[in-house]
Amino acid sequence: MFDTTPRKPMMYFWKHDLSITGTANQRDNDHDGEQAEIHCEEIDNNLSRDNLISPNYVIDNSMGINFGGEITMILVDKVIGLWATSDGLSRNTKIFLLGLAFRNFATDKSIFDKYVFRDGSKVIRLIFIKEVGDFVDSGYKHTNKIVADIATRGLRIQDVIDEYYDPNLYNQNYFVLEQLERYRDWVKNHKFSDEELLIAYENILNLYQVSWAPSENSIDDFSINSGERGVPTNGISSIANKVLAKFKLKYLRRQSENTKLNLIINEKIKHILSPIRRRCKPIQSDVATILKWVIDSYYMTKNGGDQKSGKILDVVADEIMSVLDDEMIDYAERDEDNNIIYSSDDEKMLPHFDSALSNWGWYKNLKRINKYFDDGIINEDGKRWIPLLLKYQRVTKNDFTMREIRIIQNVHICGKFVSHKSFQKLLGRAAYEIDINTDISEILKKWFVKDNVIEVINFKHQLISSLLTKRVKSRTDSIGKKYNYLDNVMGICSNKNTHKKWVSIDPESSGYDEWEHFLAYKNPIRSSIRTTGVNFFSLDRTTNCICSDDPVELKIPIVRKLDNTLGQLFEPNDKLENNVKELLTQPEYNIFRNEFVDTFDDKEWVKVCSVGIIGDSVSAELPTNLIYKYKDAQADQYLKKVFGV
Repeated sequence: MFDTTPRKPMMYFWKHDLSITGTANQRDNDHDGEQAEIHCEEIDNNLSRDNLISPNYVIDNSMGINFGGEITMILVDKVIGLWATSDGLSRNTKIFLLGLAFRNFATDKSIFDKYVFRDGSKVIRLIFIKEVGDFVDSGYKHTNKIVADIATRGLRIQDVIDEYYDPNLYNQNYFVLEQLERYRDWVKNHKFSDEELLIAYENILNLYQVSWAPSENSIDDFSINSGERGVPTNGISSIANKVLAKFKLKYLRRQSENTKLNLIINEKIKHILSPIRRRCKPIQSDVATILKWVIDSYYMTKNGGDQKSGKILDVVADEIMSVLDDEMIDYAERDEDNNIIYSSDDEKMLPHFDSALSNWGWYKNLKRINKYFDDGIINEDGKRWIPLLLKYQRVTKNDFTMREIRIIQNVHICGKFVSHKSFQKLLGRAAYEIDINTDISEILKKWFVKDNVIEVINFKHQLISSLLTKRVKSRTDSIGKKYNYLDNVMGICSNKNTHKKWVSIDPESSGYDEWEHFLAYKNPIRSSIRTTGVNFFSLDRTTNCICSDDPVELKIPIVRKLDNTLGQLFEPNDKLENNVKELLTQPEYNIFRNEFVDTFDDKEWVKVCSVGIIGDSVSAELPTNLIYKYKDAQADQYLKKVFGV
């Protein structure tokens, strides 16, 4: 006869004087505030406030909520009563944090001691996994210490949130404090008395039920159950466990787990991949996205294809496993037939694994990715450049100069207006050519600015045409920043002695320049020119504030004294490069001069701007547009001074 094992409430563990932690390969706590809110809503959907404050209500009414799959347990120390979970620590964490939230409002906090501390002590019952990562230094406050501040020093939950919550670092403290905040708010809103606080918490402990099961293999436990309660699998922890599973299959068949091996491999992998936590939550999809950039930097084919097939996390696990294999080949013991021998209690290889993984280059790659974003070398819409930049820095061992950074930024920004139909092939070819002597500026120019064997880019015409004809409906569109920057830089490059000045302009900083609609955005003339690129210029903030919504005839006297694109259009001076000045002093540009300004208004501006943009056969007419010709002359200087073309 087959006997099923009944589910038991969370109280089954928490009523005993026991401690709990995670095994070496337990997934990190990665439930956030949203998960805590779902948990609170679930409680409210099953228990009213009156139910919560009724002693033994849940038991008397035989209530229960399925709290996920098995919680797998292993006895670590029988004497002190320490258990570890290979899967299920996040559920115990939720229960414990909810208890801290109830305790936060208790006048007599000792009523919760049996659920917070070991009997007769101040030893906290739940032990968080100690974090590793590039963000952990001598001054780092680990989660266990933060919880201790709440439990033993009497700090309010809000106190530790104010001190240690960082919304831009997705470490364990982030997830724990987000949960604590939501649980705190939920308890606060229910306005429990001291007596009611404890009753309500104990009803919840009896409400949530799990299967408490012995752990037979902590690696398998993680793999089977790690998607509990709909939270996406932790990608970093998943990679670590994939590596351990591969290692066990290859070197530890029919042997027990090597707990010290599990610990060191887990910690090293989590440290190597920890820079990811500065960019995103460690869910599988986001971790895979970032690691794909690194993989491409190593293995992208000459034509920009994928040399490595398979799921990203599996590829990364294979890469790490190859590092461990190399150490085993070089240093592991062998039998008389030269076969590798390895036992579950072997510790001699651990220093080799530690050293090899500490020197594995992927950590530097991930740190560089963060630096690209932090320093504005690329932004969120420039991620396609990351594999090329990674390979360049890895091969040449060069940091980027400020001029090189600006060239990278300009290639990217121009790429919003210049179409590269074979971009991936161009990227692959550029990456393929990188060697220790490569100049990043030259490689970018060769494959993404100049016509080449892969593609006739026609860079200048594409750039100007797109700049002038693209329509942008919203004043808050992010592309406005790019219009502002390019017009600013092209205006600077149009002036003499500005070969280096453009380098000082940071495209990631709005600075004092703004995106100006010369035909005012709120102008009663509803021409589509109003929201078309031919109407967009860069203007310093002060001037823009003065004349932002004015008609053209009132703007002209204000802007014509300036050395930017607009100012030189209406009053060119001797500061201009010869080709630009010669163009602007041609008779056809006289309509912009002082003597004609009285008759030049919004309608005249629309008329000038509409050539080649509004009407029939516009593409053929566009090169005759006066603003196009002006931009064309500016672009000659821009390409020369920025790209050396």
